[in-house]
Amino acid sequence: MSRLTVPSAVGPLTIVQTGEAITSLDWGGTASDDTPLLRETARQLAAYFDGQLTRFDLPLEVQGSDFQRDICDAISAIPYGVTRTYGDIAAELDVPAQAVGQGCGGNPIPILLPCHRVLAATGLGGFSGRGGIEAGENQPLPPSPQRLSWPRRWASSGSATAPFGRDGRI
Repeated sequence: MSRLTVPSAVGPLTIVQTGEAITSLDWGGTASDDTPLLRETARQLAAYFDGQLTRFDLPLEVQGSDFQRDICDAISAIPYGVTRTYGDIAAELDVPAQAVGQGCGGNPIPILLPCHRVLAATGLGGFSGRGGIEAGENQPLPPSPQRLSWPRRWASSGSATAPFGRDGRI
């Protein structure tokens, strides 16, 4: 297992590689392993946060139950700039929305598998970033679930502090 911690718009992220795939993305950490896949993942993350990339092209492997993999497959199918609700995914998979929420919370590769594009019917829902839901509740909700615009406090600060891509989409 190899790990590399990289800076990002949402704080340090530690990329975990097992074999020939990315198996985890963790908030925080300090690691400095060097493999071609870790470097490419770091490059794609930087491009994503800079608004130059809307889809990751990396080998990802979800290590978990079949249900967890089904949830992650549904999450990975959500296009850039679009959100879905736990209920939408629940209906697609014929499971309760709460189970989808738990599956999103168990996503081992956040950002690369965009669980941030899944919302509760009434707002943000869960939040796996540093500080948990309490930190997420302090983020202003975007005005449109289809095209997210930058919250005012990030609008003039550039990609170093922008929450997602430079164009404000997730």
